[in-house]
Amino acid sequence: MKLTIAVALSHNAELLILDEATGGLDPSSREGVLEELKSFVSKSNGGILLSSHIMSDVEKIASHLIIVKDGEILLNEEKDKVLKSYSIVDVDEEQLALINKDIVVARRSHGSYFNVLVSDVHKLPSGIAHRTISIEEMSVLLTRSEK
Repeated sequence: MKLTIAVALSHNAELLILDEATGGLDPSSREGVLEELKSFVSKSNGGILLSSHIMSDVEKIASHLIIVKDGEILLNEEKDKVLKSYSIVDVDEEQLALINKDIVVARRSHGSYFNVLVSDVHKLPSGIAHRTISIEEMSVLLTRSEK
């Protein structure tokens, strides 16, 4: 894969379409590929469409997130907005009923409580604690959601 990316970069492409570009690489090689891709974007004003299951790589390089499951787009949002506004709350059924349904993106039941992904932490009722999320945690909740 590293050779394929090197060839694409050498042709001054305006858009790279990469499927699992860092899959199968050791951490050091993955980091090297990501650095080359970032350099490509900053030097050429080119773009990258990256498909990956390695969310830590996505979090490092992406500016926009599209999460897909079974051909359905579950999320299509700017990464910075997701990291600033989205949050996960762990609530019981009574607290869940207090949350505005318009901000509930996904939820998953764990017996007596729910993990809930919300799109605007500022619209949560007072008293409901929230936590920051990683792209990986959000992706798992979205793709395993009951909503």
